[in-house]
Amino acid sequence: MPAGERPSYIRQVEERLERREHKTWRDEWPQLWKKVAVAECVQFLVCSLDKYGLSYAPDEQATDLFSSLVDAYSLAQMFKQIDKATKGFADFARQQRWPMRAGRAVEQVRSNVEYYRSQGWEIYAYSYRPAYPARSVISDIFFNTVLGVGEDYFFKAPKEVELPEINAEERA
Repeated sequence: MPAGERPSYIRQVEERLERREHKTWRDEWPQLWKKVAVAECVQFLVCSLDKYGLSYAPDEQATDLFSSLVDAYSLAQMFKQIDKATKGFADFARQQRWPMRAGRAVEQVRSNVEYYRSQGWEIYAYSYRPAYPARSVISDIFFNTVLGVGEDYFFKAPKEVELPEINAEERA
């Protein structure tokens, strides 16, 4: 950028920043929680399929599915559903005479959750966080340090978690 245009550019950036609407922490943390939770679900799906010798490149279908589920269910519940669906899918795929698209495991997760909902059944959860895949550093820092919720991030849905120290600061 030519030196003569730089002050004009800087002024434009400053004006845009002044007009920018800032969201409150209360509005922001649930979306960030959701992004991290969806990424962990997709990672667990990939690792679960890998355990059965099936490769899967994450796609929009998986991201959309987990985005719709992590608001209502805990990661422990989602991991349990992923584990159940991938095991069932792997057993079915081994019995077929032709190769099966691993993405069908995502469809199985969706189908299982919809069926449980329609029957009014509880969606069971893991009672512990599986060691594999390892928890990401981003997840550890965000949930433990920033939010201070510890293991609640895994065992509770976002709507079930209280953040009293953050909410109290916003009201003050």
